[in-house]
Amino acid sequence: MSKLRQNLIIGAGAAGLALAHELALRGLSYQMLEKGRIGETWAHHYDHLKLHTLKEVSALPGLPMPGHLPRFPDAREVQSYLQHYARHFALDVREDVLVQSTTWDDRAKRWQISASDGAYEAETLIVCTGIWNSPVIPAIDGLDAFRGTMLHSSTYLNAAPFAGQRVLVWLVPATPAAKLRLN
Repeated sequence: MSKLRQNLIIGAGAAGLALAHELALRGLSYQMLEKGRIGETWAHHYDHLKLHTLKEVSALPGLPMPGHLPRFPDAREVQSYLQHYARHFALDVREDVLVQSTTWDDRAKRWQISASDGAYEAETLIVCTGIWNSPVIPAIDGLDAFRGTMLHSSTYLNAAPFAGQRVLVWLVPATPAAKLRLN
């Protein structure tokens, strides 16, 4: 038997948490599914990651970032804030639940969601998995002939493995990858 929800949110990062809070304020029911832990994406970024926006404008609705944090919090501090946000507002997050498939049922006018903890049905499905969920490496002529090390910025941790090497950083401006060139 599936669990019926008005709104089902996939992903407990900043967008999913803010959305859940806003739905709750409006008296709308929801369930949030997170494949890992709340804000976990922040634990897997590169070592020196800091927000590139001030904490005052990066806070989620209804809860400022703590005053003791630096103006530009690091990844660990952001993850801690997101976890605190979920606890503060008692958001309904099911952690360690992997969504396996989603299908729109036109007859029932509902989403059918298969997850690692069972089946769900929802009137509205909101996907808040973020840009790091499925990294894309673009098709580039000749890339298959490249014999060096290639990695997506989502898997970069620090520059140590590349010490003493010539490195090319190919990036799209105004993306997190742009900060890697400074490391």
